[in-house]
Amino acid sequence: MNMIKTITVVATLFMLAACGTSQDLGRGKTGKSITIQGKTYDQVWGAALAAIKQTDGNQSLEIEKNLTVTKEDKAAGVIQASTGMSVLSWGELVGVFISPAGDAPSHTVEVESLSKLKTNVFANNWEDELLTAIQNNAR
Repeated sequence: MNMIKTITVVATLFMLAACGTSQDLGRGKTGKSITIQGKTYDQVWGAALAAIKQTDGNQSLEIEKNLTVTKEDKAAGVIQASTGMSVLSWGELVGVFISPAGDAPSHTVEVESLSKLKTNVFANNWEDELLTAIQNNAR
C-alpha cells in the first residue's frame, strides 16, 4: 500500500513540475520573431492585439480554439494570452513581446508559445499563425 502512495506522490509532483505558467514566457527564450518597419508603436501594438483576437487554431479536434488576452502591459511591450483545455491539450500560453516599446523606425515582434503541460507534444504552437497575422495587420 505504501508503494502505491509513493508512486502517486511522485507522479503528482512530476505533473506539477511539468506545468507551464505565464512566468515561463519571456523575451528571447524559444519564440520566433519578425521585424516591422515604418509603423508607429501604436500601430504595431494594435496589430498584435487584433492578431490575438482573430486566431482560430489549427487543430481540428480543439474545443477551445481561441486565444484570450490575460495580460496587457503596453509600456513594457508585453501581451500574454492563453487557451483552455482541448481534446489534445491542457491549453497553451502565448507571449507577444514588442521592442522597443515606443516609436522607432522598426520594431521587433517576438511570439512565444508554450503548452501549459510541458510534456504535451500535441499542443498548438501559435507562433507562426500569430506572426503572420501581426505582419498582415500592420500593413
